[in-house]
Amino acid sequence: MTIPVVLVILMSLLLWAAKARLPIAVDPSINGAPQPLLFAVHPLFFVAQCVAALCFFVASIAFTRRAAHHDDSLLYWLGPACAVAAFSRVNYALFPSRYTDWFYTGDLLRTGFYVLLLVGASQEIGQYWDAHARVAVLEDRRRLSRELHDGVIQELALLRMEGHSLPPNFPARSRILAACDRSLDEARAAVHALGHGGDEPLALALRRTTRELAQRYGVRLDIQIDDSIEASADQQHTLLRIIREAVANAARHGHAQHLCVRLVKDGERRQLLVEDDGEGFDSAGATGANAGYGLVSMRERARTLPGFLDITSRPGEGSMVTVTW
Repeated sequence: MTIPVVLVILMSLLLWAAKARLPIAVDPSINGAPQPLLFAVHPLFFVAQCVAALCFFVASIAFTRRAAHHDDSLLYWLGPACAVAAFSRVNYALFPSRYTDWFYTGDLLRTGFYVLLLVGASQEIGQYWDAHARVAVLEDRRRLSRELHDGVIQELALLRMEGHSLPPNFPARSRILAACDRSLDEARAAVHALGHGGDEPLALALRRTTRELAQRYGVRLDIQIDDSIEASADQQHTLLRIIREAVANAARHGHAQHLCVRLVKDGERRQLLVEDDGEGFDSAGATGANAGYGLVSMRERARTLPGFLDITSRPGEGSMVTVTW
């Protein structure tokens, strides 16, 4: 980068020193209205404008082709900007400016070139600062994730371990262990959400989460996921929270041994299904005030997708949780 700058400076100094001996670009004896002055200009002036126009045209084609292969907003503006600059040089070659106080078409085209450059540079600078802010936020999220993992989760795991040492006939033993399990699930979900920042595809996130849950609760798992289905970061977070609650309910309350998780398309809609072989329950009676907090939470989360949640279950026949959005 230093060598071209030095060459430009040296060339500028050389031209400035020899300005008295340089030929006149346009014959000052020509008067009248502006007209093509192809034969009234010095050949070097005409050649310089043509070379500049050719360089701008080549640059325009190169930037346009590169923009087609790289999603870079600056390249999208450099292509047309260089094309406008090339036409301005062609105009200067055919209609050289004899009067510095006049406003020529070439001046308008050159101004358009600078405007396009300004717009492209402004967008590039804006994207740079946006990316810089996102990196700073992501680093802070990862720091918080490490703090939660090394602090809160370790303490919750210790509480859970101590809870298992309570006598089996202790009245609050099961509630304490269930609360510890829910807290650990919430903390692990928060750690993952903070550490990844929603940059994981939905299919990959579902596979990872369901396998972790299956390993934690000791159940067999079948996964059928359509990798083409996508979701926004907020929708992905909601779906993962729903599936965590559904798997936890199936393992803890339904004592399921086998789970089947599917992500499929149903026409224009998408569906996430969690089916288990547990003990099941009366889903028709688990509505309104009779519904537990977990079921109410899953339904409310499904509505924010926007979508809805359907639970099919009978005592002794397992359960199926379906989220449609």
